[in-house]
Amino acid sequence: MPRRRSKDPTTDIRITIPRSIHDKILDILEPSASRSAWISAACRDKLMGTTSLDDASSKQLAVVLINRGVITQTMYDLITDHIKIVERRNSIS
Repeated sequence: MPRRRSKDPTTDIRITIPRSIHDKILDILEPSASRSAWISAACRDKLMGTTSLDDASSKQLAVVLINRGVITQTMYDLITDHIKIVERRNSIS
């Protein structure tokens, strides 16, 4: 039995982005997350003018706070260190 076709098939594209943006994306993504899916969601949200806090990871929220000047670099570093510790604990259990 053949597989059903996607209602919205994907297409390969090649883009160039600054290394700093690439690095921030990698910092935000969980190890098992799809970079393509994240970029697609970001494009969709931008085109639709919507974002969802429910979809944001702790790392993404920390990045937003530092970028908006709500927290200092020191606080950001403490938060991301804490996130890493929690992720390690969760991966062990």
